[in-house]
Parts: sequence; structure tokens; C-alpha cells
Amino acid sequence: MEGLALPVILLALGMAAFFLEAFVPSGGLISVAAAACVIGAVVFAFNRLEMVPAVLFTGAAIILAPTSLVTAFLLLPKTSIGRRLTLRSTQARNTGYVAQDVKEDELVGQQGVALSALRPSGEARIGDRRYDVITEGEMIERGTPIEVRTVGGNRIVVRAAPQEQKKT
Repeated sequence: MEGLALPVILLALGMAAFFLEAFVPSGGLISVAAAACVIGAVVFAFNRLEMVPAVLFTGAAIILAPTSLVTAFLLLPKTSIGRRLTLRSTQARNTGYVAQDVKEDELVGQQGVALSALRPSGEARIGDRRYDVITEGEMIERGTPIEVRTVGGNRIVVRAAPQEQKKT
């Protein structure tokens, strides 16, 4: 049992340091110390134990290190420090947090005119407003009638408007 004491102590110190890393901002220095403890524990295990127990010890270290970090980060939001560090509010669309104006959703299907060459992005006038738009991939010349295909976020996708054929 004498040969197992030092590796176990080093492994325990490493796990404690990994756990502490979640709560103490150290710029990763605590993690470096923790990794050194775990590596040292594995090295001492191979020096002081037989092959099979040393390999089992290494497997335990490989499982315990990430488990310690994950557990710490799962517990962090439940602590007073974690509650101060994490954002509790959400930015919902119905409270006004959107990347686009609700009026822009109404643009789908509307027609306008390209104010600049769309290669594939540029400016277009839709209704009485100017918009930055992007095509579906094709190039559209300035002055060409366009049609809004989709609006997503702050991205308005257009294509050349279909030409109506005159009946003769």
C-alpha cells in the first residue's frame, strides 16, 4: 500500500485543482498545476506499482479529470459566485430583442428595383426604403426589377423578378 499513497495523493490534488479552476479565475494556471499533478501521479504509479494496477490507475485518472471539471462547471451556476458570473435573462423576440425589424418580415414577396449591381450583394429599393440585399447567387444588373425571396436575421435575399409576358 506504500507505493500507492503518493500517486493517490497527487491524483486527489489534481482533481481538487481541476475542480477549483471553475471557481477561481487564474488564466489556466490552476489547470496547468492540476495537469502536472495528474501526470506526476501516473508517472509515480508506473514507477511504484505493477503494470496492471498502474494501467488501471491511469484509466481512473483519465476518467476522473474531465469528470471533476464537468462537475465543477455544472455546480458553478448554483453558487453565489456563479450567479454573479452567469447571465440569467433571455433576449426573447416578443420583448424586442430581434436582429431585424418586424416590418422586414412583411417584405417577402414584395418587388423592388436594384439600385446597384447585385454581385451578389448590393442595394435595392423596396417600397419607399433602401435595403442592403443579397441574391441567391446570380448577378443582377442595376435597374433590374427584383423580388424578395426570404428574410432571415438582417439578411434579405432577392432574385430577379419574373417578367410578365405580353399577350398579343
